[in-house]
Amino acid sequence: MEKAPFPTEDSKETSLDKAVMIIGEIRQQVAVMGGNDFEIPALDDLLKALTEGECTPEEAVHQAHLIIDRKADYH
Repeated sequence: MEKAPFPTEDSKETSLDKAVMIIGEIRQQVAVMGGNDFEIPALDDLLKALTEGECTPEEAVHQAHLIIDRKADYH
């Protein structure tokens, strides 16, 4: 699965915006894959944690990639 680049040199606000965009794209990819048990709620929880400052943009994107990678490996 191709991973979106993460801009480490951008400002915190831009990094947050990019992370939200990347996770949103991953959420759409997961939805298209179908057969979702926990993936959509997990990505929604991840977006919430990110926007509330409970995790860094880098960690949130990493976790989102793990979710879609597990799904891709399963199917």
